[in-house]
Amino acid sequence: MKQTSDYTIFASFLRKNMENHIKAIHCLFRVHELIQQERTGSPDEIADILQISRGQLYKMINSLKDYGASIEYDRIRRTFYYTGTFDITLNQLVLF
Repeated sequence: MKQTSDYTIFASFLRKNMENHIKAIHCLFRVHELIQQERTGSPDEIADILQISRGQLYKMINSLKDYGASIEYDRIRRTFYYTGTFDITLNQLVLF
């Protein structure tokens, strides 16, 4: 009886972590897409759109930088942008 309960708790834990991981990957791809299109808006606006905190946004931007992206913010155009070519694949993010 206890094994079933432990298994259920463990399965629930794995499912929740997998869902969180998938959401994080989806969100990171969305940030990447908006930066590529140079239409992110301000940091607060993009965080609102993605329903994440500003701190989480900057962690994602730093993750993209860790993958080799050079990202700047233009205050006049109110957007993040890549200063060079950059793309990211799902294979790179699986190790995220």
